[in-house]
This record gives sequence, C-alpha cells and structure tokens, in this order.
Amino acid sequence: GITGLTPYRAKLRRAKFAIDAKVDVRVLEVDERNKRCILTAKKPLIQATDSIASFEEAAAMPVGQQLTGFISNIDDRGLYITFYNNVYGRVTARSLAAELGVENHYDDYHVGDVVKCRVVSCRKRDNSRDGSTAGGDDDDDDDDDDD
Repeated sequence: GITGLTPYRAKLRRAKFAIDAKVDVRVLEVDERNKRCILTAKKPLIQATDSIASFEEAAAMPVGQQLTGFISNIDDRGLYITFYNNVYGRVTARSLAAELGVENHYDDYHVGDVVKCRVVSCRKRDNSRDGSTAGGDDDDDDDDDDD
C-alpha cells in the first residue's frame, strides 16, 4: 500500500491510480528471471527521447551525449543515476561542486529527481557510465560522475 503520505496526497494517489484508470507509464527494466517489470509514471522520463536500451548502446554513444535518468541513491561520494534497462551512472560530489557550484548535494538533490546528464566516460562496471549532470536541465561534467 501507500505509506507515509498525508491524507491529501493519499487521496490524490488513490484518484490517479484508481482501478481501471488509464495511466501513462514507461518500462525502466524487465527482469525475466524474477518475473518483474519496473515502470515509471514520471512525465520527464516518459517523454524522454534520449533513452538507451542496453549498456552496449550507452557505451557506443559519443562523449558529451546527454541522457535522462533519475537519482536512485545519494551518498557522500555523490549521486547515483539510474537509466533504462538497469544501466547506472554516477555524478561525483566533486564534479557537482566544480561545475554547478553545489555545496551540499544532500540539500539540492533528492532520490527520485529526474536529471539530464552528459556522458564523460564509460566503464563496464555493473552497467555504469561515468558522466556529469546538468543541474536538472543543464549538463555537467566530472572525472567520473554519472552517465
């Protein structure tokens, strides 16, 4: 069920996701082994035209290419960005500070935020790309940020 919502937000969710309601979603990941499909209803992700179908497709992209993803984790090292089909990337706290002037990424970013990122490098390590983020709609760069 839905937990941790105010009564008003819970009412909105029930109205939006009522039984038999039509909802626009986009597939983020298909896990055939566990018979699981992860979807998103976030409009920026549904409308994104810069999606990737695999890590190999992401690795073939030129440096500087922009991708849309969402923040899946935040720690002292920076932001972890999830793209489609289980491809992940990282934007370091150092690059956020140097390129965007972000002093405290914990205050400026939250898990679930949709961000545009610019690829600065790519390494096959748990399907991650290194890149940099744009402050939401802009691009940024770092030694090894997100992809």
